[in-house]
Amino acid sequence: RSTLFPYTTLFRSQKQGKHIGGKPPYGYKKDPEDIHHLLIDESVSWVVVRIFEERIAGRSFEQIAAGLNDDGVVSPGKHLYENGYYKSEKYRDCLWNYSVIRRILKNRLYIGDMVQGRTRKALYKGQPRTQIPVEEQIMVEGTHDPIISRETFNQVQQIFNETEKEAKALRDSREPIIMPENRFDGLFFCGDCGRKMHYKTCKCKGRRNFYYECPASAAYGKFCKAKYISKKKMDAAIDAAVRQQISFYGDWLQRSLEVNKTRVCRDKKAGIMAEIRELEKQSGRLAANSTRLYEDFADGLLSEDDYIFARREYQAESRRVEDALGKKREEVEHYEDSYGGATEMAGAYQKCIGSEVITRDMVQALIKEIRFFGKGRMDISFRFEDELEGFIKDVEERRGYGR
Repeated sequence: RSTLFPYTTLFRSQKQGKHIGGKPPYGYKKDPEDIHHLLIDESVSWVVVRIFEERIAGRSFEQIAAGLNDDGVVSPGKHLYENGYYKSEKYRDCLWNYSVIRRILKNRLYIGDMVQGRTRKALYKGQPRTQIPVEEQIMVEGTHDPIISRETFNQVQQIFNETEKEAKALRDSREPIIMPENRFDGLFFCGDCGRKMHYKTCKCKGRRNFYYECPASAAYGKFCKAKYISKKKMDAAIDAAVRQQISFYGDWLQRSLEVNKTRVCRDKKAGIMAEIRELEKQSGRLAANSTRLYEDFADGLLSEDDYIFARREYQAESRRVEDALGKKREEVEHYEDSYGGATEMAGAYQKCIGSEVITRDMVQALIKEIRFFGKGRMDISFRFEDELEGFIKDVEERRGYGR
């Protein structure tokens, strides 16, 4: 039973085995005489054959992908980009990976069967597509020429079944593993391919180890060299970098305090406060005058035209005074002993100052991104770089003024 409404044109077309979709599957192209019929694309169909043969020969998904990438074989994403189906530049250099290989090896399309209705589009925006159970998908046999024989396809499916049973047995035999907290979740990426570094564990010589590795290195071959770093080394490197960054901010915070204690800066603050008081008085007078203006209009002492003109003048002057007042209040904050730069940055750093332990919250608050290139080399980008630069410049300007 299909989850599609049985009387739609889409449903009828799928039941007839017509290919519904804007782009052809890898290994096929659209029939110029019938866009719902598939023809074998000889330029890449041999790649599909190679993938099935290598899997039967015992190669893993990652090994197959790495071989294709090293040989410069065009991937499905890149093939669609080169043929105008994909417009985004991210597909221009798209590589083979584990998921693409697995998807091809599971697809009955390559034995001439059309399988559609695998997912259902959500009825509400923002909701993910729903995977449809195999028994509810629409499958029509023999709708186009096969690239792979049914015997070869079934042989690969048997390999899938055996490896999945072995994997399940291995999972069931393992003791429950409690993974230590990953402080770098969402921040740690491979410096070559940009993929998120995976947090993993293994047992070696009776001892459990925790580490990070790039999940794509095995499949991307020469385009992304293997990367591995233990959790212990990663923790030590990031702790040192974060402590150094906190110390750097703390040094400038102390300099800001010392500068603001100078006689010249205190006089400057007093001058700004005097300007603020004067502006507040002006604001109060304008508000009172505006009220009297309306009372004069209500009493018939002013015509409507004169009232509207005068009100606009008062409003314009009030806006000018309020803008000036806001700027002066912001300026005087720089001369407060507690001033530490932009509010969000100051809050993030000052929560960290004096802490003996670098917590996950501190790492997430201060670090924007970590790129790992292997052999201990990594680039750490901190948040608030522009704000910190502005704070340092401001301290230098106040220090120069105070000399």
